[in-house]
Amino acid sequence: MLYFCIVLSLVKFNLFGQGIIYLKVLFMNWNELRMKAKENGWMFERHGKKHDIYYHLDKDSKIQLERHGSQGVRRGLYHDLKKKIGF
Repeated sequence: MLYFCIVLSLVKFNLFGQGIIYLKVLFMNWNELRMKAKENGWMFERHGKKHDIYYHLDKDSKIQLERHGSQGVRRGLYHDLKKKIGF
């Protein structure tokens, strides 16, 4: 399942040889990513200087989520956190 919310970049497609089409690729914002983390069992541990730290009882690692609210999550960071969170 994919979740999309904020415009991050344009992707170039050549659809059936009929010319080039540009589509906007969209990703989650920080509030939505935080909600997905909580739904998947991540719990708030503490406030860092610029990030909130979350932990999971079944996993050995911790994740840091920025406090930017409605700002979009950068593409590489989104995919990395998506793997760590588990959705």
